Amino acid sequence: MDTFAFKQYFARLMEILEKPLPLAEDTQNELNPPITALSPEAKSKWVEFHDAIESQLAPHKELHRIRG
Repeated sequence: MDTFAFKQYFARLMEILEKPLPLAEDTQNELNPPITALSPEAKSKWVEFHDAIESQLAPHKELHRIRG
């Protein structure tokens, strides 16, 4: 394992986790997260991942016990 890359990754995660939560104006408990645009390739990968998970939620599949 690349120790330097791991340390960079961990440092970036900590930077993200230590940021204050983005709250909506005039509220104390409603999150207002930034919107992240996806490239066409990233969107395609996200849809592929979503579809793979959804297919496993069907009856008698591996994730069938998980419900909203």
